[in-house]
Amino acid sequence: MIAWEKVISPRDEGGLGFDSLRTCNQALLVKWWWRFHTENQAIWRKVICFIHGPLGGLNDNSSLRSNSGPRYHIVKRKDDLLKININLNTLFNIKLGNGRSTSFWNDIWIGDTPLVASFPRLYHLDKNPDCLFHDRNPTAQVSLISLQTVY
Repeated sequence: MIAWEKVISPRDEGGLGFDSLRTCNQALLVKWWWRFHTENQAIWRKVICFIHGPLGGLNDNSSLRSNSGPRYHIVKRKDDLLKININLNTLFNIKLGNGRSTSFWNDIWIGDTPLVASFPRLYHLDKNPDCLFHDRNPTAQVSLISLQTVY
């Protein structure tokens, strides 16, 4: 039998070097937020978005059916961190690059919410709601228009 304080103490202080399980669990719950924002093509993310909407229900506490389970703790982590001025929605930003892996409507690439949440009526009118940012690149359209006016 070893005292818990000895188990979680650093090795250089004579402990076993295990970190706090609570801290590790909280870090892993936040990692799910990071994975949701970075793994756009993952099947698990697509399932979550299909069930809970384009934001995965991460911002909507009313979608929680019970006060337990992994999803509850992942969503609740946002509220716990907001109390100490850490906003998970603004922590994870997408870098557009060439725009070929960023969803125009469903990814957060400008502001702190996806465009589908800010402009739902436009989203429903769009003939190609699954388009990528690259498909809507304004510079490509401008160069095409200027080419047509020259000829």
